[in-house]
Amino acid sequence: MTLHQALGNPSAQLSPFACRALAAYIFYACLEHSFTKYPDDNTETAQESEFWKRQHNLDSRLAVLFMALPDTVRCPENLARHDAVTINLTLHTASICIHRVGVVRAKRSAQHAAQSQGAAARLLTAAQAIFAIVNGLRDPQLLFSNPFVAFAAYVAALVFVDDFATSHTRQSEECLNTLMDLMVSIANENLVTASLALQLAGHLKKSGIDPSALDKVKP
Repeated sequence: MTLHQALGNPSAQLSPFACRALAAYIFYACLEHSFTKYPDDNTETAQESEFWKRQHNLDSRLAVLFMALPDTVRCPENLARHDAVTINLTLHTASICIHRVGVVRAKRSAQHAAQSQGAAARLLTAAQAIFAIVNGLRDPQLLFSNPFVAFAAYVAALVFVDDFATSHTRQSEECLNTLMDLMVSIANENLVTASLALQLAGHLKKSGIDPSALDKVKP
């Protein structure tokens, strides 16, 4: 089976290694999409826009890959498996990458307001999935030695920052505080996590959610 056949086949029989390869591929495709300079589409419909065509294509591929995951690497059922945690965090982080830029893009055009609402909902779903995985780890110190785990927690926390800043949702506030406390507790032994915790504290102070956030990371 080729890479592109697997990305389009929700019933594909995939090994854990194949899932990791596909997750890495789709993550970098989403990351590239989020940094690509697309033409201004204010005069186009979402169906005609080069940006939104690529956005929907990547979102569909993510959905297919989630459906194709074998039971052995699904989360949160398999949090004891490092490969399962990595695969799921990679896919949810990829989803956040494209939907964050989707929200920004949609807000620039009144024609695409409906796209913004859908992207915001997908953002929160992905962030909550990352939170459930990270918060459920028995040994977060061990898994945070993988820089991508720390990055996924940081990206999810940013979604909760934005959601709480606009809606003051108690659930987002609790998830945000839990992730921040976890990252601070690990930061003394992990420089990548320390750097990301410092950046997150800066966002919390700048947004006004927690003016004293930087004091938590000073040690």
